[in-house]
Amino acid sequence: MSAVTEQPFRERLAPYLRPNQIRDAVVERDRLKAMLSENPAEHYHNSQIQDRKEAHRQLAKLNKQLAGEIPQPYAPHELDAALARSRELEERFTVGMPTSAEMRRRPAGAVDKHTAWEKRHKPGILEWKNIQLRKLASGAVKDDLSSDVANYERLRPAGGPQELNMHDTLITPATHFMPPPGSPPAVVFSDEEIAYLKSMGSDGVKMALQLAVIPAEARAQVKEIIAATRAAEVPVTKRGWTPERRAEQAAKMKARNAAVRAAKNHPPEAA
Repeated sequence: MSAVTEQPFRERLAPYLRPNQIRDAVVERDRLKAMLSENPAEHYHNSQIQDRKEAHRQLAKLNKQLAGEIPQPYAPHELDAALARSRELEERFTVGMPTSAEMRRRPAGAVDKHTAWEKRHKPGILEWKNIQLRKLASGAVKDDLSSDVANYERLRPAGGPQELNMHDTLITPATHFMPPPGSPPAVVFSDEEIAYLKSMGSDGVKMALQLAVIPAEARAQVKEIIAATRAAEVPVTKRGWTPERRAEQAAKMKARNAAVRAAKNHPPEAA
């Protein structure tokens, strides 16, 4: 009598419904049930159905879909085998998988590489997705992965020795040069400040040309010198007027007051 050979674990390839698809299907099923209710007093939609036969057909289709496509929890003796199969499939289809940089920047050959990879591993990917959905139904998935449980993008490598040449990509990445940690705040000069610095003679012109390469502390000192020099050249009063402007305004006020007093002392005669 020959020994019975135990078959290795395999998940089906026909896709299961995702959690959001299940919720939508249940809502639609309940809506159709309400519309087809035999009590119009409770469900006013009953009198608005144009084709009851079609509504019954849609309801039967939804019931069949929910019965056959909702992922069911694994039995305790199946779960370990499912987890082992999931790891096996991941190790298999992540080999040669296009990297995230290849998918994002699309160098020459990236589209063909992805198409060939997906065609080569499509059955394994479908099986892996279904295992993840049944793991979720079994409570064997972390809460922070529930929304992306069947998304293989979370397994995509960031780089690797098989990555394509990135020197000629369709999308060129932006390069940002950031100051090292602990650097002082950036010191920025306005066009007016640079022009003023250049007006201070040959030394000022030389300093203006060196602003881009001198340390931040030195830039801050130059900015302070410019501000102090300009403040000394333009005396400012409390109201922001120069002495000349203030004297001119005082003379106008004096003349106006004199005219007011003269009008009071010599009122116009009545006609």
